[in-house]
Amino acid sequence: MKTANFTNIKGIGVLLCSECSEVIKTEEQFNTMERYAYEGVVTLLPQFCREHEYMAMNGSEKAREKRKRGIKEKLREAMKKNILGVEVTRPNQVMIIMRGIPGAGEEV
Repeated sequence: MKTANFTNIKGIGVLLCSECSEVIKTEEQFNTMERYAYEGVVTLLPQFCREHEYMAMNGSEKAREKRKRGIKEKLREAMKKNILGVEVTRPNQVMIIMRGIPGAGEEV
């Protein structure tokens, strides 16, 4: 059974993604269970970075998330120009449009 990966980097404990070994958290960010797992008191299930978080899902949820990610990647690859014919240089950016009554704080 796979478990969470912990290691020391320059004397600081870190939690690594169980798939790609990317640093997820440092020792000062650990919650209680992660701290106990780091100390070897308990066993923690595999932990994953944002890119691999779908791996923690089960069955149909996991398959659905993989399909969704695949569709998004294909759309990004296909999208070279926007509706005005201007080449898209940063297809991974997200635009958030906020609306509300004046003075509601949507201008953050």
